[in-house]
Amino acid sequence: MKTYFDTATVQQRMQVPEWCERLGQKLYPIDLKPQALTNFSARIGEMRLGALDLFELNVDPVSVSKGRSCTPAAVESNVFVSLLRRGRTELKRDNISLVQMPRDIVIWQRTPATIWGHPNHQIRSIVLKISGNLAESEIAGACHQRPRLLRAASPAAALLNNLVDEVITMRDVSANSRLANTTSQCILDILRAGLAADECSSVEGERRARHVDHAKNYLRSRLGDAELTVEDAASALDMSARTLNRLFAQEGETVMKWLQKQRLKSGFAILSRGGQVKIADVALDCGFVNFSHFSSAFRKAYGVTPRELASR
Repeated sequence: MKTYFDTATVQQRMQVPEWCERLGQKLYPIDLKPQALTNFSARIGEMRLGALDLFELNVDPVSVSKGRSCTPAAVESNVFVSLLRRGRTELKRDNISLVQMPRDIVIWQRTPATIWGHPNHQIRSIVLKISGNLAESEIAGACHQRPRLLRAASPAAALLNNLVDEVITMRDVSANSRLANTTSQCILDILRAGLAADECSSVEGERRARHVDHAKNYLRSRLGDAELTVEDAASALDMSARTLNRLFAQEGETVMKWLQKQRLKSGFAILSRGGQVKIADVALDCGFVNFSHFSSAFRKAYGVTPRELASR
């Protein structure tokens, strides 16, 4: 990794405009406002690895990096992959907002609407630049997707981070050598696999959320049924009791505990409205056949008994 530009090599008054100019030449046009009014420290390292361009950015805190007007051929056709090493960055584009933490990976395409900022953090980041044609052939749809985030904990992110860490320590490797080309292909393969796995995970998460919402709506419709069991609910929902229990376990509670919370919540809403109501009738309407059980559970949940709430 050789140094392409370092603000320490230019006069202080020229540090920011020179940085913007150099970064625009190599990566993408930006406007930025440094947080400090004194010296602005920033450095760009670069290396060519087969079909990929790798850059190492070390930058003092800046409040905003805004996209300038830019030609599609020069910028928008490229796909960028940011592997954060130090600090915390934020990306905003249209109605999308991503927060990147160390070892997280963000895949994005530069547009004038894209805003990067790291106002409170000095950052170190590795940025891969992939040409649009290569990205489209190796990562289907990469040039037309919204910004994507692979969290550091994901297997693909961990593998890609480790590989890139090793790559930037390489010395005397020709950009078009067999090693360089093989390594760049490995990077693309891991990136493609990580995005595919993330897409599957997102689809599965949406499907599970729909099942959970359907189950909750059914259970809410049966709050007054004191004899309702997990097996009964699962049968009505056309799933096994085990599946229903697993759906709720992923949210950190059991089916029956969630149902009791909803019953108590319903009782609280009724009693809060005041008026002439019988506590026993409210308990029955909320699925409690034992009044003392209703009273003790209610007090534990809200800090008052049903009678105390009703008399306010």
